Amino acid sequence: MKNTTKKTQRTYSHLSQNERDRIDILRSQGYSIVDVAKVLGRDHGTISRELIKYSRVIKRGKKNGEGRIVGKYDANLASHKAYVKKKYARFDWKKINYDLVILEYVTSHLEIGWSPSDINSRSKKELNKHISKTAIYEWLRADWRGQP
Repeated sequence: MKNTTKKTQRTYSHLSQNERDRIDILRSQGYSIVDVAKVLGRDHGTISRELIKYSRVIKRGKKNGEGRIVGKYDANLASHKAYVKKKYARFDWKKINYDLVILEYVTSHLEIGWSPSDINSRSKKELNKHISKTAIYEWLRADWRGQP
């Protein structure tokens, strides 16, 4: 017998300034990450990632920087950093043209048959620089169109 239950597609949305302000207030009042998530109707992982990304960290846990976060969360700083990250993300492919080490690495590995995904997974280890596969595909498209 086939399972006839439909999976509902999850929709994700970025945290708003209002939600960030509420995180800031609730955390300063001593609410846990799980409690903040319940109040906002968000997954606790979303709140945790937000705090990890945008807290002014004083001290992290012992295992590779993971674990307990001791620091101050600033909603305005978080919103600004998220805005800047989003604004400049679409120009990520341009760094390939302006960094000769990355340009040489990408072109040489494409010539020997590597996929952008392969290059992405090895670049951090070999170059100590991150090159996303999306950036490589966008760079290839831009190069094909003749854009600088």
